[in-house]
Amino acid sequence: MAGVGLTVADTTSVIPVAWSGHDAGHVDELMRRPAEVLGEHSVIGKAVRLRKEIVVNRIESEPRVALQERALQQGYGSMIALPLISEDAVIGFWVIYEAQPGFFGTEETRLLSDIAADISFALDYIAKRIPEMQPTYVQMQRLVHTTIQTAFSNAVIEHDPRVRL
Repeated sequence: MAGVGLTVADTTSVIPVAWSGHDAGHVDELMRRPAEVLGEHSVIGKAVRLRKEIVVNRIESEPRVALQERALQQGYGSMIALPLISEDAVIGFWVIYEAQPGFFGTEETRLLSDIAADISFALDYIAKRIPEMQPTYVQMQRLVHTTIQTAFSNAVIEHDPRVRL
């Protein structure tokens, strides 16, 4: 499961904008508990505060995972949280959960960090154009979803030119 949440400056509010994969209510629960998601001791909160990716390759042994029990019940074994940065501010995060413990190695982390940078760049561009575009919430979700798909496709092709999408 993967998702993007935007953060509201100087708060612990989270706005979900794009989610994909099997979550069985996990995303809804995360959004109902933003203080736990972005809290001082959480993995996602740490990624946002430090402005760098945080990898957890064994969710069962990392108590800082927000809703750890629920993540384990969903069958998630590892996760990565990546900040989304616009100009000098963290505007959100991208989190990916994977069933396999130990999934996120050096190469995967680098690739996903590059994609997060591309998403950040695109969101920054969109944000600068919002006054003239005046997108609705649904349109903003579509913009973010398309941005993520494009950034991911480009990064995968760049990473392995044999890939054909």
